[in-house]
Amino acid sequence: MQIFPVDRQWVYTYVLEPYAQGCEYLDLFWKGVDRSLEQNPLSLTERIVYLIEGTALMLPFVNSIIWIALQTFGSPQKLADPFCPEIDEIEEILPPPEIIVHRPDGRIPEGPVEHFGYIETINNNPIRTAWTVETFPDVLVATQNALEFSTSSLYNPNLSLRELHYQYGGKKVDLVRRNMDCAAQVEVSIAEGQNPPVRTYLDLPQDGRPWIQQRAIGFRPFILSNDQELEFYGVVPDYPPLIGWILRWLEPTPFVMKFKLTKLGLEDVDGMGRLLKAELTSMKGWPYNTAKSELWFDPATGHLRKFVDTGTFIPTKTGRIVQNNPLPAPAHP
Repeated sequence: MQIFPVDRQWVYTYVLEPYAQGCEYLDLFWKGVDRSLEQNPLSLTERIVYLIEGTALMLPFVNSIIWIALQTFGSPQKLADPFCPEIDEIEEILPPPEIIVHRPDGRIPEGPVEHFGYIETINNNPIRTAWTVETFPDVLVATQNALEFSTSSLYNPNLSLRELHYQYGGKKVDLVRRNMDCAAQVEVSIAEGQNPPVRTYLDLPQDGRPWIQQRAIGFRPFILSNDQELEFYGVVPDYPPLIGWILRWLEPTPFVMKFKLTKLGLEDVDGMGRLLKAELTSMKGWPYNTAKSELWFDPATGHLRKFVDTGTFIPTKTGRIVQNNPLPAPAHP
């Protein structure tokens, strides 16, 4: 029985990352400019803070404690490269035996059909997902299949979400929006094993912010717009098993949480060209804001190409689009 596993990611997170972060802070102090595309000059106070933090993170043994404390009680800017091991070999996925939501009976998609996938890695364990998005005149049907889980969702033509269904082993979660006005409710149904489903109705606030659950689809209109920030709502049906016992006393699930996606600018990504980088954070406060996602999108199509999820209470998760199963090329006028 392995009580406290020490793997490559643990060594990186608690031993190597504090040193790498300290070096990056000291580099900012020395150069005197930030990491934005404009290279804005840092004030004297900012440089001194980076000098103190960078020096503290270079101290052996205590730097890990300092780094954890900075992430727990603040929102430090992570500058070190995230843990992202190379994947040597991944088995081909087999679709689950059932599809949760079927496409409209007897109808053939009238728009483009997208086929794409991601390789997602958590704790050195690679998971390959395969997506299919079918376009009908009045609805988009998106399915996602992996060995471990499957999802299916329905979208309006403007990519506003109507319903999403998720199945993981014996657990099944259904999110259905009963009407599309600002006062809409989301019906959350959670069933596990042979137990009858538990249903809850959650109100979406009447402030015009959209409801988004799937980043591979729901962010496309924002990425293609001129807006710099997007505030939206997402439904949290349940917590991950390892942190559920900690967070459940703060906020019982399911509940609605407000998020913010911010465009950070264009960035060159190895093997993917120049992509638009964005950062996703929770607006709920601590401890939810200790987690963040860095996302890279194709600025011409809005398609998600790469992502990195990090946080104090969650394992690091990385994802890259499968190069041998690319998204269709954007249409040219």
